[in-house]
Amino acid sequence: MEDNGLVSIIIVSYNHENFISTCIKSIFYQTYSNWELIVADDASRDNSVKIFNEELNKYGINATKIYNNENIGFSATLNKCLKYCKGEFIKIISADDYLHFNFLKDSIKTFSEIGYEYGVIYSNAIVVEDTNLNERKKVLINNPDETHSGYIFNFLVNKNFIPALTVIIRREVILKVGEFDTQNILEDYDYWMRASLITKFYYINSELAYYRIHTQNVSNKITDWTKYYLLIFLKHAKYSKECRKKIEFFAISFYKNDNKELLNKIYQSNVYTFKIILIKLFYEIHFPKRFGYKILWHI
Repeated sequence: MEDNGLVSIIIVSYNHENFISTCIKSIFYQTYSNWELIVADDASRDNSVKIFNEELNKYGINATKIYNNENIGFSATLNKCLKYCKGEFIKIISADDYLHFNFLKDSIKTFSEIGYEYGVIYSNAIVVEDTNLNERKKVLINNPDETHSGYIFNFLVNKNFIPALTVIIRREVILKVGEFDTQNILEDYDYWMRASLITKFYYINSELAYYRIHTQNVSNKITDWTKYYLLIFLKHAKYSKECRKKIEFFAISFYKNDNKELLNKIYQSNVYTFKIILIKLFYEIHFPKRFGYKILWHI
């Protein structure tokens, strides 16, 4: 029965020794009890593995353990974990975040109410600063108008409005979409885009998870997101006008900044629009860039 289906929970850590205890505690005290746990560590340099083992013993949780001997990245680690999931639903969370005690109960109840055409549920989350678990600083989704349910691909092209830590997915959707892209650090956004082509998403207007801000957040270490967004849009450019418009926007920026590496990625993808053809022509005839840039922005 869907309303008591098994949930496979995956926790992935990389140097999260200070946060693992809270994450596991938030799972152990869920008001929904039919879950299995897979814990993974991506060759942390701290005591994450030790903390995992201590916390699992503390709560008597018989979890599947995947401890990498070398760092292979978040997406590759997730792909390893997915092979061990037996549940009807799959929940992924980074070890530095944690769940509201009603997360599973509310999510599975909602799945049972909305029907099988919905394969992914997401909700809102509270942002907390580092170890201060009681500080309600803000919510991740401030504007309810930015959330969407149903087939949301075209909305996602404009913005990734889905907090990854709040997502729970039907296993059958995972099987259809496939593995996470190990070449893209925006693995969650890429996955939502791919999943939104085959299933409906549903938004629960509740704060069911906690997103922790700290100095080790991956987002703090990325200086240029552009190429990762580009790789996502290139996947869908052939059948999505909205994605082609995004690629044009990036192409003009690359042209202005003489970023030939990323322009070549566009050319090699065989995605051609009038503006992209113009950019290529301008390069070939050595057209003055100051004029070419103005032309491109006004057509």
